[in-house]
Amino acid sequence: MLDFFTVFLYHTSIRVEKSSWAGFAQAEQQGQPALAVVGPRSGGSVGHVNEVVAGDVHDFCARDREGDEVVDREDLESLAALPEQAAYVSVYLNIDPETRLRPAAPAVFKRLVREELTRVGQKSRRLLEPHLEELTEYITFSRNRFRRGLVLFTCPTSDLWWEYHLAVPVPNAVIVDRRPSIKLLARLIDDYQPFVIVLVDRRSARLFLVRLGEVDIYVEHEHPDMPGKHKKGGWFALSQSRYARNIEKQVNLHLEHVAKILDELFKGGYIGRVAVAGPPEAIGAFKDYLAPVVRNRITVFFREEMFAAWGEILQGVRELMGNVEKEREDALVREIVVRACAGGRAALGIDDVVTNLVKGNVVKLAIAADFRWSGFRCSACGGLLTYAFNGCPYCGQPLEEEPYLGDLTVQEAVRQGALVEVVRHPHPLLQEAGGIAALLRYA
Repeated sequence: MLDFFTVFLYHTSIRVEKSSWAGFAQAEQQGQPALAVVGPRSGGSVGHVNEVVAGDVHDFCARDREGDEVVDREDLESLAALPEQAAYVSVYLNIDPETRLRPAAPAVFKRLVREELTRVGQKSRRLLEPHLEELTEYITFSRNRFRRGLVLFTCPTSDLWWEYHLAVPVPNAVIVDRRPSIKLLARLIDDYQPFVIVLVDRRSARLFLVRLGEVDIYVEHEHPDMPGKHKKGGWFALSQSRYARNIEKQVNLHLEHVAKILDELFKGGYIGRVAVAGPPEAIGAFKDYLAPVVRNRITVFFREEMFAAWGEILQGVRELMGNVEKEREDALVREIVVRACAGGRAALGIDDVVTNLVKGNVVKLAIAADFRWSGFRCSACGGLLTYAFNGCPYCGQPLEEEPYLGDLTVQEAVRQGALVEVVRHPHPLLQEAGGIAALLRYA
């Protein structure tokens, strides 16, 4: 069991009630590590401590996994696996308070609904209109409980209702199709991969687990047995060499504990990257205690004061992580283009990608964030096509128009287990390829 640390679960705010905080301090005085659960998951308002319990990082992460509401790859796969229906409604709304001078979310939703209804047929409109009225009413009267971004998937012919309240803004969109539109959700998951910030020195440490742009778990650790200065007796009376050896021993125990805490955070779910700050000698020793899988995820080293405000830390690391993500996107696109030019396992352009996707040959899909394309789909075998034929070339059945072929391509890639990289930065090579490319299993 790891002792002498404090764990917080945050959602947007770090404000706490003094009455609850008193219980938190009492637990610490009794020699027990105190754990504060904060925010909507435990049923309270954002930023309030709802309960104080004793526990360790392992117990906390295990319990946190059981009630986890964070959107991740599993959600994408579940949505991609949903069967075709007459209509799914996919809603993405920006509720960011910073945009309150713009039209309110209900007005934006109504406008997007009107635009989308002009595309559907009369039969589908009769099915959708009552359902969309219910959604309008829900968004109008529930907007005060939303956060910065709302993602909602519903179906008028079933009881499907998947709703996510996100701490990051999302692009506004309402899409009606036979399958849920998950391209924007894939982009959010790709842009806001979970990462951990570690501030560590020879005596103390702070760890932040960041999911979808917000601090989800915060851990403080300070080693209690680190020798200090004494006027007489105690450590002061020891020889300098013994004193130095003992300090190094306690420092190593402290760094080993911090490494174990980080390992427990990794066990709590997928973490894409780690950012580390601290004195070089402490970081070097700290890395030696990390498991290889954790050590390999360290992508950013930065400078920051140990007890800097967490908002400043998060803002700085977000910028660094954004640069890392841009470099990773650039490397992927270049790899695909180089392979394709050499006649290797790569596909460029919508025609080539769709052909390989139908064959189940796509390993990783790279698609521009603004990619739009319409095409055709066979409802019998699921074949995707960019041009109209007299019938499906795979099974001979009639084809149906597919206005959101790009979204359907992402969904099919996720369903097949392929990785999806939504490239949000304009990339000249990807634009020359038509905005979409892929790595293949075989040439």
